[in-house]
Amino acid sequence: MARHRPARAPPRRASRRHLRHRTRHIRLEQAGDFMALAVELDGRLIGDVSLHLREVDPRGRRAEIGWIIGTEWAGRGYATEAARAMLQFAFDTLEARYVTAVMDRDNERSHLLARRLGFLDIAEAGGERTLLLSGEQFRRSSQRRSPV
Repeated sequence: MARHRPARAPPRRASRRHLRHRTRHIRLEQAGDFMALAVELDGRLIGDVSLHLREVDPRGRRAEIGWIIGTEWAGRGYATEAARAMLQFAFDTLEARYVTAVMDRDNERSHLLARRLGFLDIAEAGGERTLLLSGEQFRRSSQRRSPV
């Protein structure tokens, strides 16, 4: 999830155990289903990107996206690339109408990434920001990035 992480990273062993647990989920069929994919660079684990199915009704199918990238690799576009690929999956394969991102209000890097991806701020409460991206917005922003 696009949550604010403390300055001190968890031990590598704990991070790997956490990711192994998260990546065991591989189906998004009913509300509450969760899927996380490892983000690797040259065979090295650098983070993950996840999708949580929140609403299954086709008229309002909604998922929540999250991303975590190790601080050592932050600012190099890896979270952007992983999040774009997961959004493509959410809108094209899962046929979500909307994707939300919920993050700590103080996590400015994740907020800026979400805004670059086309998300719009819709709420702020309890120290968290919620942003929303529609499939239509995503497709429009994807077309602008495509070479002509």
